[in-house]
Formats: sequence, structure tokens, C-alpha cells
Amino acid sequence: MSSASPEPPRLAVEGLAYGYGTRVLQHGLDFAVAPGEVVCVIGGSGCGKSTLLRLLAGLEAPSEGRIEGLAAAQTRFMFQEARLLPWARVLDNVALGLKGPDARERAAAALA
Repeated sequence: MSSASPEPPRLAVEGLAYGYGTRVLQHGLDFAVAPGEVVCVIGGSGCGKSTLLRLLAGLEAPSEGRIEGLAAAQTRFMFQEARLLPWARVLDNVALGLKGPDARERAAAALA
């Protein structure tokens, strides 16, 4: 009989808190997501779903707590609505958020 330990969570959130001004959107949030597990975040308008996803994607920094297990290179975020910058060229919109000296070249390759 094997004594293999269970796989660690793919994502672990402990004591997560986030707010701005006097408004607290997340406070003391704890959860874990196992490898292969599918999780759905549901709730009413304004309850903090999008903020939670922004925190998990690294677009916002938590006020307290920690998020472990997700690497920035493995995280993707898709906004609910198209957020193109109307004053920017297509290439600049595609390159938005890419890092590194070859960002424009990678964006051009994606467009090709």
C-alpha cells in the first residue's frame, strides 16, 4: 500500500481581505481549489465577485491575507465586457498587459 500524500491545492486563499476607503469588499476569505476541481463564483451585483477575480489574477493586491498556488504566467483574466482602448491601435490593444522587451513582436505574431 502506497503512503502517497494528497496533491497540494492548486489555489489556496487564506484570510483574504480587500477594500477601498470605508468599503470592505472581501474580509477573512478562506478557500482552496484542488487540482482538476471546477469552482463557480456566484453572487449578487456588487458583492465582490469581479474584485475576487482581480485579486486572484494579480490585478489588485489584497489588504490582508495570502493567495498561493497560482503563477502569474498561468493565470488568465477575461473581462465581462470588451475593454478596447478606442484611441489605441489594434497592435497596442493586443500588446496591453504583455511584459518584456518583445511584447510588441509577440502581439504582432498573435495578430498574424
